[in-house]
Amino acid sequence: MRPRDVGDRLEMNFPAQPPEPWPPSAALDEAMGAKPQEVLGHVNCIAVYESESRVRALTPYWAKRLGKESLEARRISCRGGELSCRLRGERVLPWGRAVKYLEGVIEL
Repeated sequence: MRPRDVGDRLEMNFPAQPPEPWPPSAALDEAMGAKPQEVLGHVNCIAVYESESRVRALTPYWAKRLGKESLEARRISCRGGELSCRLRGERVLPWGRAVKYLEGVIEL
């Protein structure tokens, strides 16, 4: 998400409606190489997996299937987005660009 300058303020664009459960899809399971625990959506599809390790397992699966060590994903939308992952032995190294949007201190 990228803030937009509006005068002396920053504007961010969030969906007004929260995502709702979507029906299971065998096509999504096959395309991802894993069955999500839950699928949500409104404008975008959100696949929720049961653990971080399950998400990390997607990179080795696709690297082997495509015969590549580096993978790149692009979000095709007006906001766009890119994510790259490199398989290095037993490790998955994700990288991409980020925009620093908040810095602060929380006191309890």
